Amino acid sequence: MINVHDLGQSLKDYLQDKSYVVVFDDVWNLELWEEIKFAFPTNSYGRIIITTREVSVAQSCTLTCGHLYDLQPLNDTEAWDLFCRTTFPSDRCCPDELEELSQKIVKRCQGLPLAIVAIGGMLAVKEKTMSEWERVIRGGFGMYDEREHTIVNMKRIILLSYTDLPYNLKSCFLYLSLFPEDYNIKFMKLIRLWMAEGFVKSNQQNIMVEEVAKEYINVLIKRSLILVADRKSYGKVISCRVHDVVREIILSKAREENFTTFTDGVHMLNRPRRLSVHGSFDAISQEGRFIHVRSLFMFGVTEFSTSSGHEFFSSFRLLKVIDLDGMPLKVFPPEITELLHLRYLSLRDTSISELPKSIKRLCNLETLDLKGTMVRELPVEILKLRKLRHLLVYRYHDFQLNLPFDTVKGVRMPIGIGKMLELQKLSYLDGRPGQVKELRKLTQLKRLGIIKLRTEDGRDLCDAIQNMESLLSFDVTSRHENELLDLCLSQPPKLLQRLYLKGMLESLPSWITMLQNLVCLCLRWSKLKDDPFESLQNLPNLAELELSRAYDGNELRCGEGGFKKLQVLHIQYLNELKVVEIGEGAMCGLQELCIGECLQLEKVPLGIEHIAHLKELYLFFMSEELCSRVRKDGGEDRPRIEHIKMIINTIYKHDGQFSFRIL
Repeated sequence: MINVHDLGQSLKDYLQDKSYVVVFDDVWNLELWEEIKFAFPTNSYGRIIITTREVSVAQSCTLTCGHLYDLQPLNDTEAWDLFCRTTFPSDRCCPDELEELSQKIVKRCQGLPLAIVAIGGMLAVKEKTMSEWERVIRGGFGMYDEREHTIVNMKRIILLSYTDLPYNLKSCFLYLSLFPEDYNIKFMKLIRLWMAEGFVKSNQQNIMVEEVAKEYINVLIKRSLILVADRKSYGKVISCRVHDVVREIILSKAREENFTTFTDGVHMLNRPRRLSVHGSFDAISQEGRFIHVRSLFMFGVTEFSTSSGHEFFSSFRLLKVIDLDGMPLKVFPPEITELLHLRYLSLRDTSISELPKSIKRLCNLETLDLKGTMVRELPVEILKLRKLRHLLVYRYHDFQLNLPFDTVKGVRMPIGIGKMLELQKLSYLDGRPGQVKELRKLTQLKRLGIIKLRTEDGRDLCDAIQNMESLLSFDVTSRHENELLDLCLSQPPKLLQRLYLKGMLESLPSWITMLQNLVCLCLRWSKLKDDPFESLQNLPNLAELELSRAYDGNELRCGEGGFKKLQVLHIQYLNELKVVEIGEGAMCGLQELCIGECLQLEKVPLGIEHIAHLKELYLFFMSEELCSRVRKDGGEDRPRIEHIKMIINTIYKHDGQFSFRIL
């Protein structure tokens, strides 16, 4: 195993003659910088940026060289502008009757952005009346003290926003204390966890609890109590995180209310209700105080013996949630199947390869997450889990260069899957004979993924999904690249947003053009004869489009005004493609364009110069002719792409490796 010094030396050698910028964010102690600074060459090509809240750290890092910049609070104009953007998002304009009071609120935030967006996010969901806002001021700003440090006052403002939350949202918010600092929390994972804990209830018959949970997250985002870490081009939130100052408040309240305990050797409580293990399992393996624990999380645990695991899991009785993502597990801990209250079980990215038959005991299980494991077949006893809503069992195939056909490994299910009527997410099902017909009973499905679909099962699959009125995501792969995907739908699901078709089509299914809510479309190995742009360019909400080995023609032509909402376009492995033409006013919102291994394409797309908002252009393993035309030093196509902020060209090297250049 490579040690830190060798790794640092390798980094130093790599950066020796290169321009670079490295950012270390939120450094708390000088020891970190002292340990790693040797890895950066002392030349004039690089820049290192360190952010810290500790003045002593900043001063020490700039003793021999560098500049110290003391970041100042926002001035009055900037603070007011941020407050209006947060509190009045529709028009960013404060009503006259609220302006004087708003100015007082902004002043008390002392120019701190986090405080401004926290109070602004809270007020944004309140009635825009003097009486309501004055109630808020009386309720929390009375603790404000100009003599206090700005950070102290900022925490008071954030605490006010927490106090103002509805009761059910407070538990959801405190649940974030279970995750490590700077951890990116998956949006859908958080929803499933809240549901398992019973934090989310639906008061309306036609609204599922998942939708209520999504609204909870949106409220916390609007209040700036959680931040969006990653989102799709069409707006879907992928993950979120918590600002470190907000997290300090969450941890304080969670400990105060005995909501969460941690294995840091300091804050172990006598009757913990939720346990979060960070790093070392040894700190808790002998505790034996877990009879009251409802949720168990483990993060960064690298050593876990089977013998200690038996004793450990046997000490729990009331667990509803177990999250063992990334744990060094090779065998499913059998004691888990004794936890009859369990609703959420995640063994994602572990090395387990099978489930025990005793899994049938978990009759209350709602989520079973086996993504990234070695499980390839589920026992027939899985059919006993009638409350299961989310079943995720798949693994992505590792590849670097060439796109393989079978990028996803799924799971073989026993015959009888039609009995699991509560299923909403099923990915990825191995399309064995007799399996597809049963899908017509699963009318609650929102996400469906199938691999190894036989041509003769295509009609049965179509019959099934026509009954899935709530289906949002559909992903299907044929058995091999030359097997036809026979997908003839008269009435496709109206709500379908994401569609992934991998296999031979020859012609584009006409029903795709009926999908008014489609935001993401991926076509791979389709072998289309006709230009797909012609049929797809009028889809009103399409934001992401991928064509990989999908088209055997020479030309892709988008007409004037086509693809109005498209933001991301990937064109890859189209071996016969020679021309891409984009009409005037087409793809006006495109921000990312990726073209890879289209070796007969010798020019950048015609009309690319008119796409004003295009920010990123990626070229992967393209022809020498095209690469020469986009060079900075006299490339013929260079003037047409000069407006693009980032242009990256990836090329093969003689040793079989590849490198990329920013052009």
